[in-house]
Amino acid sequence: MDLSKLSRGDRFVVIAGALVVIDLLFLPWISVSVPFIGTVSYTGISAPNGFLGFLAALVAAAMVAQILVSKFTTAKLPDLPVPWPRAHMLGGLVVLALLLLKLLLHTNLLGFGAYLGILFAAGLAFGGYTVDQESTRAGTTG
Repeated sequence: MDLSKLSRGDRFVVIAGALVVIDLLFLPWISVSVPFIGTVSYTGISAPNGFLGFLAALVAAAMVAQILVSKFTTAKLPDLPVPWPRAHMLGGLVVLALLLLKLLLHTNLLGFGAYLGILFAAGLAFGGYTVDQESTRAGTTG
């Protein structure tokens, strides 16, 4: 795998997208200390509002997969109503909005995964914006 095929924006999307998925699947978004039992943790795709985390993980994984497939294989991806770089920008904003909504709907007993998830989602949104700007400067749409 030749990483020189990835632009700066592509690298942001791949790294931040992978971190968002890992954060949502494995890190504690809600952490409750129960006497005599210990700490109980819930991930980003667990209740409450787990569907928001699941949708965010799905969009982030799709963004990462699209870049890896388009840069490292000869597969032809389907055309979207908007160009792929614009879809990455919109996808990054959607992931950030979904995770902010998840955070705002449940603001107590937050674990460190919630804060890291917002940070990673902001990086993903920045990466999507960078991909869109790079394609605009280059005069390409896909």
